[in-house]
Amino acid sequence: MDLKSVLASLMVVAALTGCATASRTEAVSAKVFTTTSEAVAEVTPITSLQRGKGIDIKIETNSPSIKGKRVPNKFEVVDIIGKKGDAYTLIVASRCDCLGFRKYSIYPDASLLDQTGAPIGEVTSSSPKIRVLRGTFPKDGTFKLVVIADNTEEGKKVGEVDVYFRALSLFKIDETVHPTGRVEVNFEAQ
Repeated sequence: MDLKSVLASLMVVAALTGCATASRTEAVSAKVFTTTSEAVAEVTPITSLQRGKGIDIKIETNSPSIKGKRVPNKFEVVDIIGKKGDAYTLIVASRCDCLGFRKYSIYPDASLLDQTGAPIGEVTSSSPKIRVLRGTFPKDGTFKLVVIADNTEEGKKVGEVDVYFRALSLFKIDETVHPTGRVEVNFEAQ
């Protein structure tokens, strides 16, 4: 199978799965926000996410920054529409940027905030690359999902990627934490 066939197949699969990609089209000010609530109040969400859908979010060098433990962390904001009393589950999973011998992922730190900027629900983790947010919407309205690329652990190994040649695994390459990358967010249907 040639490269054009592989790329065409990937494009068909992406179109059929219904997972769109969202990224910031304009650069955000050089301001580094000190709190999540301040950041959410001033940053325009890159998209909104509907129940039962998924989206691929790019956290890039032109994404806004928030103060981290050592250096600023890049982040993105997504609108989530909620109805009072409805349970929700949001799954935030880092995706490998696996070009050539470079195997990077972000270490996602995610939270769902109400209209006042206060966090709601609980966040659990099944691996360094996955966050699960669960709870019940406290009232009707638009909530803000904030996904921060935590680079406190930049360079830390978070997994391994097999390198194949003709269906034979030749060796493994470490997947490490990087300050920019992609996450897939799924808003599970009830």
